[in-house]
Amino acid sequence: MNTIRRLPRGRGIKGLAAVAVVAAVVAVTATASAAVTLPTTVIGSGSDVTFHVASALDQLYNESPGCNVIAPSGTQPLDQECVADPANPDVTTEDKNHDIVSEEFPIGGGAGVNQICNQGLPNVASIDYARQTSPYASTNCTGLHFVAYARDAVTWEAFPGVTGSAVASQHNTSGACAGKTGLCLTTAQLQGIFVNCTITNWNQVGGANAPIKIYTILPQYGTSKFWYLSLGGGSSTSCGAKAIHQTNNAEIAATDLKNAIVPVSVGSWTERYKAKPAGSGLGAIDGVVPSLTTIGNGSFPFGRFIYNVFCAGDPTNGNKCGNASPASAATQRYVGEGGWICKAGAGVHVKDPTTGVAYRTEIANTIKKYGFAALPTGATGGGTTLTNYCRLTTHS
Repeated sequence: MNTIRRLPRGRGIKGLAAVAVVAAVVAVTATASAAVTLPTTVIGSGSDVTFHVASALDQLYNESPGCNVIAPSGTQPLDQECVADPANPDVTTEDKNHDIVSEEFPIGGGAGVNQICNQGLPNVASIDYARQTSPYASTNCTGLHFVAYARDAVTWEAFPGVTGSAVASQHNTSGACAGKTGLCLTTAQLQGIFVNCTITNWNQVGGANAPIKIYTILPQYGTSKFWYLSLGGGSSTSCGAKAIHQTNNAEIAATDLKNAIVPVSVGSWTERYKAKPAGSGLGAIDGVVPSLTTIGNGSFPFGRFIYNVFCAGDPTNGNKCGNASPASAATQRYVGEGGWICKAGAGVHVKDPTTGVAYRTEIANTIKKYGFAALPTGATGGGTTLTNYCRLTTHS
């Protein structure tokens, strides 16, 4: 038989009070635990062209100051949480939670955007944003924010420094190239080489009598898409071109170098070949030489933005981008249209405690170091009222 045990008189209320106190302590503890601020991992993927500049910006951000993580007294937390230290106020303008940003190895900008749109599906890597060199395409999912933070350009590369080069003394007298020295082709001539197949010998454009060996970029790269879009037609298989990975001159046959032509990202070429060009050189288009000045002011004919792309959400699709949920707050603090890379104004950045240089200046210098032109301050666009160093394109 079950026996009901009664509490001694007068102890029931105290017992209940004790339970209530324990419950309150547990609740307070749970609340305190929930309030702990920990760093978030943020992962980018996509473009090869912007892989190295993105990695350099990541390092700058990861090493910037933020909240205190060293306990001023007592036991040191081991989970990298932010801790209060009244004597040392937190820095909130930089990587305030010490989030950790890193880049997946390049698979192409378009593929990176596809990864965003297919988050959570089998065999899709878990990432937070995509590096991209192409603008939004109708084949992309809705709800994406394309945040441009710099300008690049695509031009043509040849090899005037290689023995026997057909362009070593090119003198093109056609159109806007007339009167220019060095490598120069007009847009119409580039169309004749890459699209219409009407120009097949360098002597048709001021070079030596030698067949033009056409190389181009594999179609999965944004650079390839942009090149043929700029030319108004054609593809990586047009005119017998041989498709290679971008900015990989090792894939051009040694016997072809002296007569070769290949489209290339100016930023990528500047980073990888300018110091040791191995005979290669960048060509002008319509008389305009690619430089940080002509790319930055938009006067170079084949200029483009470079972007970070993340999911902001589309209300008509359950606030998703394809299958993806909106990006984390940590992602948006870094690459969002109002994030660390973009923000402008007095007091929005502090000085790097190691170099003594303001982080805004270091961001611009890093972009320049890798061959790209940082954007000036201006209206961010995309339906925002922001004014900063980025330009936003939205699609929903």
